[in-house]
Amino acid sequence: MTERPVFPVARWVGLAWLAVWIPAYWSFYGPVVFLNLCDIAVVLTCVGLWRGSALLLSSQAVSSLVVDLAWVLDLAWRGITGRHLIGGTEYMWDPAYPGWLRALSLFHIALPIVLIWSLRRVGYDLRAPYLQIGITAVVLVASRLVGAAENANFAFTDPLFGRSWGPAPVHLAVILGGLAVVYGLTHLVLRRLAPAPAGIQNPAMEKRALFLALLAAVLARTLVAAEPPLRSIGFLVLPGVYNSELMAPYDVFDHVRFRTPDAPKVFTVAKESGPVRTFEGLTLIPHYTFANAPAIDLLVVPSAEHNMDTDLQDQALIAWVRATGRKAKLVMSLCDGSFVLAKAGLLDGLEATTFPGDQDRFASAFPGVKLQRAVIFVHDGKAITSVGGARSYDPAMYLVERLYGADARAKIGEGLVLDWTLPTVKHRIAPGARLP
Repeated sequence: MTERPVFPVARWVGLAWLAVWIPAYWSFYGPVVFLNLCDIAVVLTCVGLWRGSALLLSSQAVSSLVVDLAWVLDLAWRGITGRHLIGGTEYMWDPAYPGWLRALSLFHIALPIVLIWSLRRVGYDLRAPYLQIGITAVVLVASRLVGAAENANFAFTDPLFGRSWGPAPVHLAVILGGLAVVYGLTHLVLRRLAPAPAGIQNPAMEKRALFLALLAAVLARTLVAAEPPLRSIGFLVLPGVYNSELMAPYDVFDHVRFRTPDAPKVFTVAKESGPVRTFEGLTLIPHYTFANAPAIDLLVVPSAEHNMDTDLQDQALIAWVRATGRKAKLVMSLCDGSFVLAKAGLLDGLEATTFPGDQDRFASAFPGVKLQRAVIFVHDGKAITSVGGARSYDPAMYLVERLYGADARAKIGEGLVLDWTLPTVKHRIAPGARLP
């Protein structure tokens, strides 16, 4: 006689959900999206419902309850106050994402309810955190292999400080350790919330799960190379670009190659091929165009003659800056380049500054940006904005010091005959400032 399914209706609802959700997400984000732990949780929860597996359902409750509840809290906070409390739901308010896609993301609200309901029926399996640590370790290794641009599961930079914690094995160990703490605390709550099913306490299973986590850590060490903080720095050069705002930071970043073997590639990008004339009359031949530019880890936008008028009406320009800036680890503006970043939505809700004489105009044009006056540069989120002019060296020297160390910054200063120290520069580093 066939045994009746534990979830006779929910199992089919889960299957129907996967039939709609997987193709939709795949078509918009590509297959790499299913490497995210929150999306893996959806798939494994549906499998757990189909099989009536307390272990699978328990492991995904351990994995996703805290993350999903934080997502829901941030979404609600943004809806009530207009600001994000934690972050992570910015795309839910971005019209660039289709409405149907954002509607599908509401699974973050339903999943905790489904998991708690199902565990109340089948019981919480105490082996769950061990299995989930093993799953997470393997997924983190795979996330590292897909590249820094995705930063899947924060395998390259952490979600709190936006920085890497060292070579790949060290960083992955930090992320895994942090998640293990979350899993452990969730485990303590769930073991009291739902009764444990009988006959599932198997010490051998726990040992195998721990062995899997250790094996994944060893694989991370042997398969993944250390990642430099920046692999590439791309300077946007527009007609009428100002010499100082372009050449000062370019000089600083280019000199990094003389101080470290992990120096980024530095290059210029223009909208179209052909020479670009600077405001002062120099002629430049950009390295790349929008069509063929390589991936950019740091996007630099020096001020140009029309940053406050016609450049802001150029839809192709703003679209490229928006797309490139979102993928970049950092963005930087010099002088009125901040107008371009703000127009692209890359400064929304952040502290920022611009050329002093244009600050009133900036504040009027972009009320959603928290303008900071009487400072040379501001770092908030992944954006560094500055006043430009002769002070265009400052934000570049700051980044070199933070990413490559005080010694590299000092030696570059010697080469440029630039006596520079951060305390002598009026600046603002916001609480939300992040670094790769």
